[in-house]
Amino acid sequence: MSDVNNAQTVARLVQSINMNLKNPKAPSLITIPESYVLKNTEASQEHRDRFRGTFKTKSLQAFSDYVIERGSADKCFVDNNHINQMACQAIFNLGNEAVAGHADDTANLVLNITHEFASLRSSQRLNQKGLIEFVQDYAYCLSFHESVDGEVGDAMSMAAAINAFRSVTIKTAREMTSDVRDMSSTKSALEHIEADSAVKLPGFIVMHTPAYDDLPAIDITARLSVLTDDENVRFGVRIVGEHKLLNEQAKQFVEMIKTAVPDDLPVYAGTFAP
Repeated sequence: MSDVNNAQTVARLVQSINMNLKNPKAPSLITIPESYVLKNTEASQEHRDRFRGTFKTKSLQAFSDYVIERGSADKCFVDNNHINQMACQAIFNLGNEAVAGHADDTANLVLNITHEFASLRSSQRLNQKGLIEFVQDYAYCLSFHESVDGEVGDAMSMAAAINAFRSVTIKTAREMTSDVRDMSSTKSALEHIEADSAVKLPGFIVMHTPAYDDLPAIDITARLSVLTDDENVRFGVRIVGEHKLLNEQAKQFVEMIKTAVPDDLPVYAGTFAP
C-alpha cells in the first residue's frame, strides 16, 4: 500500500484532469466529479494517520499527571460557570492561527458538586422529620451554633440540636400582627402562628465539606429559621453568602488548574469550541 494518504491521492487526481481548487489558500477544499466517492482507509492501516484521542477523568491528580506526561498541550480552558460541576479541557493539537490543528486530541476534567453540598443546597425547606434525617445523614460534617444578634455564636452539641428540633411545637392565636424574628414568623392576617421550642434552637448549621470533588474542604454556613406558613412546622435552611461562596470556589479551581499543569501552558477561564 502506498504511503501517500487519501488527500494527496485525490489532489493528484484533480490535477491530472485539469480541475482547479475552489480556494487555493485552503487546499483541503477541492472539486471532484459526483461519481467519485472518498473512502477513509485509516482503520485498515497498520498505524493511524496521527495521534488523537479523548482522555476523561474526575480526578484532578490524574488530569495533571496526563497533561504533564504528554507535555505537548497547546491551551487549557477552565469552565467554572456551572453550579453542578466544574470542568477543564486541555487541547494537545489546537495549533495556532498560522498552523491550525484539528483540536481532537484532548484531556477533560470534570469535578462534580459533592453529595453533601448538593444536599445542603436542596434542603431549603424541611419538615421536622426531614431536618432530623438530614442532620443524622450528615452528622460527620455538621456543627450547630446559636444565633447572637444574627451572627454565628457559641457551638451547640448535636444531641442538644436534635432534641431542640424534636421538641418544636406550634401555637396558634387569633390576632392582627406582623412580626419576623429569627425563630418565629407571623402572617399578616388574623391568624398568628408562632413556633416555639422547649429548648433553645440553633440559629446556624455549619457544614465542613468540599463544595466540589477534589477541592479543599471549607466551612459552609447556613442560617436556620422556622417557617410557620401553616399549622405544620417547617424549617428553612439558607446558605449564607452562597453566590460569594460559589465565586470563590470557581476562582480557586482556576488557580488549582494553573498549579496542576506545566507553567508554560496557557490557562483561560472559559470554554473553547473549535
